[in-house]
Amino acid sequence: MHTGTYNVQEKEKGSPPEVSVQDIDQKSDQMPKESLTKKCAKRGLIAMIIFCLLAIGIITLFALHFEYQRTWFREYTDLEDKYQRLEEKRRSMEKHNFNETLRLRSDMERIEGRANISLCEVRYDEYCYFVREAGSETMNMNAARWSCERKNATLGNIYSTEHFDMLTNYYRPFFSSHSLAGSAWFQLKTGMIFDAQADDVYLSDASKAPFIRWTPAEANKKARYSFIVLRIYSHGGEESDGYFTYPEEISNFGALCQIRV
Repeated sequence: MHTGTYNVQEKEKGSPPEVSVQDIDQKSDQMPKESLTKKCAKRGLIAMIIFCLLAIGIITLFALHFEYQRTWFREYTDLEDKYQRLEEKRRSMEKHNFNETLRLRSDMERIEGRANISLCEVRYDEYCYFVREAGSETMNMNAARWSCERKNATLGNIYSTEHFDMLTNYYRPFFSSHSLAGSAWFQLKTGMIFDAQADDVYLSDASKAPFIRWTPAEANKKARYSFIVLRIYSHGGEESDGYFTYPEEISNFGALCQIRV
């Protein structure tokens, strides 16, 4: 009896410990909870990593955008400065060219003035007068205009009694010793026009003539032509000198030209 009891106890000592049903249930309940906690922790870590990556990406984008804006503004400022410098240079060149143009124009006017003075036979106020001769032939109105224009002049006007006397007194001796010395008078084309409707004389610029002196022969005319010549008598006859009208196609000895000096 004693021996058998011992064996049972020995067996009991050598066998695994007894596990109750409650212990098994508790272990089975605890194992899924631990696994779920690990999963949640893992997912939270992943979410945090993703959030951090997104934050870094957004910050990087803002930094790149800011850098782009700064670079663009710097380049724009540089271009604006270059534009301003070019604009100042352009204005400076225009001013220089303008001053140079004025200087050249002044030089040309001075040279032209000297050339005009060299043509001057009679000077009255701001104009010089000279005669363009027809040579061996007489000239009509178109030839007279062209003859003056070749010298940058126009057909002349007469502005006063003083001016009239200066012209007749200067040219009378000249033509008296000329090939026309045998002629009773000679005539010079002018730029003045007689308007029959207005019954008045007008200068080449269409303004009303301030001085009129008809020859006795012209004063007695019942009808006058449009184009006026200056008739100067070769030997004295100052009282007979004056304006005479002719048709355009009629030729005369020469043209009275005027040029501004």
